Amino acid sequence: MEWFHKRKQTKKQKFDEEIKASGGLVDPLNPSRRGFMSMAGTAAIGAFLLWRYGRPHATGAILGTYLALYSTFRIFVEFFREEGARTFVIGGFLSTTQCVAAGLVVLGLWLLRTAPRRA
Repeated sequence: MEWFHKRKQTKKQKFDEEIKASGGLVDPLNPSRRGFMSMAGTAAIGAFLLWRYGRPHATGAILGTYLALYSTFRIFVEFFREEGARTFVIGGFLSTTQCVAAGLVVLGLWLLRTAPRRA
């Protein structure tokens, strides 16, 4: 019946045990600035899209605007991520996430360019 009395460890407790086991050499990541920047950027993009949605627009223009803006913002934010947490491509300059975001920027711009023809 020991298993019944054991409580499940929280993530913080597991993290604290890992720090103790490593001799306290682990420096915890504080993502608050990056998190705030992400929330503020996403809110600004959302506010712009809501404003844009209320105006006349072609089919696909809102999606294209979202893909272009958010992906551009994501490429910028990725430069501030911890380097150990991501993989790099293109000579170690861009991360995999940035390459995917660059493709989505191209797709968003294509949607914006072809949207007036589809309306």
